[in-house]
Amino acid sequence: MPQTGEILFYGAGYSVYSRIVEMVLLEKGLSYQQVSVDIFSPEKIPAGYAEIHPFNRIPAIDHDGFKLFETGAITRYLDRLTEDPSLTPTDHKRASRMDQVIAIIDSYAYRTLVWDIYVEQMERETPDLEKITPAIQQAHKCLAQLTKIKNGKSFLAGTYAPSLADFHAYPVLAYLAKAPEGKNILASYPELQNWIQLMQSRKSVAQTDFTQDV
Repeated sequence: MPQTGEILFYGAGYSVYSRIVEMVLLEKGLSYQQVSVDIFSPEKIPAGYAEIHPFNRIPAIDHDGFKLFETGAITRYLDRLTEDPSLTPTDHKRASRMDQVIAIIDSYAYRTLVWDIYVEQMERETPDLEKITPAIQQAHKCLAQLTKIKNGKSFLAGTYAPSLADFHAYPVLAYLAKAPEGKNILASYPELQNWIQLMQSRKSVAQTDFTQDV
């Protein structure tokens, strides 16, 4: 099914979740217009944006009048817009693993890997060890589960083709890999290091590299 109507994509270059959506837009070959929204600077939030995202967060899209926010809802919507390439496994067990990986990232990994490790170590003048120490333990638990689900296959849902799970996880692990402690943690998970290198070969990753830190 060909794309119909214009997609307005609201996001920011530093945002993990904006990058997830943009990578999926690129992987699906969908045309879109990006609108910059800096949620940390109220004056840089477009007028009327609350009508698109009532909580003034990012990302969000407006597809020919259909407004949608929440990253998982957006990426699944985009994947359904066109059949090829599909970013959802056809096998229902693998599709469930995809959903599980996405939930692990959202529920347990994102705040730990990005805010409690990367931001604390890389952007604070005095890192808070009380945050970093338990975060390291949580990071190992998250990465161990991702490795287990990957199960020796090329991609995170235990598949040989990428799924929404890979694009949901990559920006989070990309921030982790920027921090010295993150590099130390990832050294224990060679499968995930290989996966990161595999993902870095994709055009959607190269074209959406973070333009600034969080």
